[in-house]
Amino acid sequence: RSEARLERLDEDLEYLRDVEAANEAVGKALQKRIVAFVQDAVEQNKDDKNPPAEWDLAMRGIKVRQKHLQYAIDAVDKALWWGEEALRCHYRRHKASQLFSRQCDKKQDWLYDEAHYCRQLRSVMEDRLAKAPRTVAQRYYVSWLEDQLRRLKEQYVALDSEQEHTLHKEAKQLHELLEADASTTAVLDELITGLIADYKLDAEKCGLELKRLEKDPESPDALELLRQITALKQKQ
Repeated sequence: RSEARLERLDEDLEYLRDVEAANEAVGKALQKRIVAFVQDAVEQNKDDKNPPAEWDLAMRGIKVRQKHLQYAIDAVDKALWWGEEALRCHYRRHKASQLFSRQCDKKQDWLYDEAHYCRQLRSVMEDRLAKAPRTVAQRYYVSWLEDQLRRLKEQYVALDSEQEHTLHKEAKQLHELLEADASTTAVLDELITGLIADYKLDAEKCGLELKRLEKDPESPDALELLRQITALKQKQ
């Protein structure tokens, strides 16, 4: 899922850069046309050397769009960076889970072998103890067998307890990794959701700014558009 999100962000970034390049190309073409118009007016010694108002309005609109696109590209680029960091963390957690599982498997194999040898030794000790004569001459031997059997029972209980502890520890580690992955995924989802909302607000602000360019800066309509633009900035 994380890779799919990053691919979508990468596609969006490429699309925005293409739109930015197209907007820049239009701006350069219009700028060249304005420069040529002014130069021609100067050469012909015309009184009015200003380019048509429509051209000036179009150029200002291009600059507004350029500002919006640069803002959006920067936001997506940062989101893509954070997404890549999240994906790196995901792969690190994946490798960590594999390492924890291998270590647990090795420990469980060792505990199983030790418990198996312990059971065999207990069987031998119990057999020898059952067959040992209860005479005064063999009382130290019988005591030694009883002591060894007691030690083997304690060791078997300790091995069983350690086996349970090892499984519990691995389950806890894997659960923590799973929770961290879910948290990172949620943060990434929130990041993309916020990015989309922010882009929509900025696009709406850009549209209002384009409308405002067509109005008299001191007119009530222009002031109302300015108020709306300010409100959108606050939302962002």
